[in-house]
Amino acid sequence: VTLQDQNALLPLLELGVTPIGSAALDNGDGTHRFRRTESFDTSDVAIVGAYGEPDLEAVAALRPDLIVGGEFDTGIYEQLSAIAPTVLVQIFDRPLTDALSDFGRLVVREEQQAELQAKYEQAVADLIADLPRPPEEIELSWLSFDVGQFYVSSGQAVGKVPEDVGFARPQAEEAALADPSYE
Repeated sequence: VTLQDQNALLPLLELGVTPIGSAALDNGDGTHRFRRTESFDTSDVAIVGAYGEPDLEAVAALRPDLIVGGEFDTGIYEQLSAIAPTVLVQIFDRPLTDALSDFGRLVVREEQQAELQAKYEQAVADLIADLPRPPEEIELSWLSFDVGQFYVSSGQAVGKVPEDVGFARPQAEEAALADPSYE
């Protein structure tokens, strides 16, 4: 069972492992959905509550062999561990590739993880080769979900891809991000 959809369920699906259950995004209307998993069959993955608020009874009812969560699940670690062995993978505030390597080791799929990493690196190289000019000459901004803020993190895909390609940020954005008071 995973406690996060896009940050635990998705990497496991990419590695060829389909959990029996996962927390999902609460749509705000009583329904839930798994984010970024559209290319995978998740019909057999039971929803065990909302991301950040898993239903521990639903998790226990599935009788999982393993529970996989993230650093935000430390407050319920003891309860989770009473249900099944629990591993909390640090996903944020470190390179995304490190977190993905941890998932590969966790489910003994290091070879598949290495293949996915090589495929990603090739896609980045292909994109760079297809650009009309060097990426450092192309300015790119990416916005966060918070209106009026630039996306800062390079630890997740939305920040990692532009940085790996080597796109430049506009000077005004660089200045805003360098300001310690910017949130």
